[in-house]
Amino acid sequence: MKTGTALLCVAFFLAPAVPAVAGADDPAFGRASMKLNLLSSGQALPGSTIAFPVDEVDAWVRVRVPALYPGVRAPKVVLDTGSMTGSAVIDLAKVMEAHGKPLGLAGALMAGGEHPVLVTVRIESSGGKAVVTPTRVEISSVAATGAVLDFMVKTFLLPLFPDAKIGQPFELGLGMDRLEVRPNGVRVTMMKK
Repeated sequence: MKTGTALLCVAFFLAPAVPAVAGADDPAFGRASMKLNLLSSGQALPGSTIAFPVDEVDAWVRVRVPALYPGVRAPKVVLDTGSMTGSAVIDLAKVMEAHGKPLGLAGALMAGGEHPVLVTVRIESSGGKAVVTPTRVEISSVAATGAVLDFMVKTFLLPLFPDAKIGQPFELGLGMDRLEVRPNGVRVTMMKK
């Protein structure tokens, strides 16, 4: 699985950097960007731990997610021990269209207009691998489970991220040993040599 796709549920951490103008006035975004550049360039020291406090995660999500996904506004992430909850107001049809994946009639009827979306995922990692498992999905305050959740994954997530592995182990890459999600931030620990 490609690193950017693999970490989609981890606040889109390793996606390409935003042009400097987008977050230039936000010191927390600047700090997060420098740390992400250190990781993506392969310059993080073996065995080191890079911490992303909540303010950096929040700033990065607030600036980066709308830049990556037209149709997404007001993104927010709440961290907990081993899990995170992301929320945003999303026009799913606009997101799909912006990425060259227009919806069919059924998807367009279901997803038309903006909807508040909330997704909670559990994140487990060690030994250079991680597993991201959705534990709760809500659209317009209605929980999606069973066949509806399967439809949402097939209609929206997989067309955008065909390599996504949901509930299955994937390689973290970039020399990362593990990601730890905590209420006070995300910690990336690099593999030792």
